[in-house]
Order: sequence, then C-alpha cells, then structure tokens
Amino acid sequence: MSKVTIEVDIPQGMNDAELAAKFSATAARVLVEQTVLRLYQDGEISVGTGARLLAMSTHDFIKFLGQHHVSVFNYEEGELEAELAEAKKRLR
Repeated sequence: MSKVTIEVDIPQGMNDAELAAKFSATAARVLVEQTVLRLYQDGEISVGTGARLLAMSTHDFIKFLGQHHVSVFNYEEGELEAELAEAKKRLR
C-alpha cells in the first residue's frame, strides 16, 4: 500500500493530546471514506472496489452508500423511467 501525507491543522483550543489524536484518526478515516464515495459517484470505481478499499463486504458497502445518500443505481436523467416503461410493455 502506498501512502500520501496530508497536513491538517488541528483546531486551536484542542490542547488535550488524546483528543488531538482522535481528531487526527477521525480526519484520516473520513478523508478515505469521502474519497471512495466520490470515486464511486463519479463512476470511477465499482461497488466491489469501493468495498475492498474500505475493507468491508459488498453488502456493508451498499449500506454505507445508503447511509451517505448515494444510490447504488446510477441512472441518467430519464433512464429509469424508460426502463420501467419498457418493462411494462413486456408484461402486457
């Protein structure tokens, strides 16, 4: 695994070393999660890849997407309606 170093300023007033360490760990985790979400939303990665990048099952990644209001279904405007109309025609 390769590493990238990113500097984040810890807010002033966070003088407690334990709290500062939790802040840093949380910031690192959130950065990775949000980056994976963005890559998925942009169509750069699949559900399976997103799950692997976050070290979770596909099922858990799909739940994670839902918790962040990201749809698993990547339909363009009107595409879902067109598919539903086609499905209705076939049922007749």
